[in-house]
Amino acid sequence: MNPFEQPNAYGKIKFGPFPGPGSLVDVDGADRPYGWDKTKGTGTSGATNKYTGVDIADSIKTTHHLTTVADFTALAVLRKGVSPPKGKTPSAFDVENAHFTTNNIVSIALKKFGQEKHLGGGLWSVVLEWTEEAASKPTATGPVAGSKSGTKWVDSATSTAPTAKSGSDKELDKLLKQAMAA
Repeated sequence: MNPFEQPNAYGKIKFGPFPGPGSLVDVDGADRPYGWDKTKGTGTSGATNKYTGVDIADSIKTTHHLTTVADFTALAVLRKGVSPPKGKTPSAFDVENAHFTTNNIVSIALKKFGQEKHLGGGLWSVVLEWTEEAASKPTATGPVAGSKSGTKWVDSATSTAPTAKSGSDKELDKLLKQAMAA
């Protein structure tokens, strides 16, 4: 994908159902790291490298510039939508942006939601930090010792839990609709 031919593929981002706030001005750390295990040689033999597979991108930072009320509304919706409740594990979200697509990064989870910084005039900036969430693999749940039930496969990526419609969920739905309309 060429940024000169498709600039919106690079300048806009979406985290699951949440549009990225403002203009995406920088993505850092969406690299594709490869794992290598270096082993020292013995005697006069040299060291060797053994390929251990593809690692996850662990520290991805996205920088967003905010200039309008709609940008700050989208930021508030994103903050509420991706930030986990206290004591809970952050959820992973599918990410849509060419910087991520080029290295096959599909799903990310929030590591840190940065503080908004005033850069002067009407320009504000916020940096968000993410970690790549590896695709889930089916896990086998076998019978308890002594039971006769067979193995059941559970795919944690497609397992769905009932969604609660609390007051905060309804508020989030309302803010999301406002941000997407802007």
